[in-house]
Amino acid sequence: MICERERLTDKQQLVYEYVWQFRDQNGFCPTVREICRQFGYGSPNSAWGHMRALRRKGWLTWESGQSRTIRPTEAHSGK
Repeated sequence: MICERERLTDKQQLVYEYVWQFRDQNGFCPTVREICRQFGYGSPNSAWGHMRALRRKGWLTWESGQSRTIRPTEAHSGK
């Protein structure tokens, strides 16, 4: 049975795609600071807002307090 995906905003989609592309190119996922740099965010809170929404919607996971644990969920990978 295939679950219906919760839709992403345009910005959330861009962040999600960036996480996949960064992982494909580097072999590991980006940090919050790298996401901020990529999108020109002046504060990590902007990146965290999108990431929390992606996590709530089931598109990303991470372990709090550890670096480089941001992961796109395989269920939504399209791969």
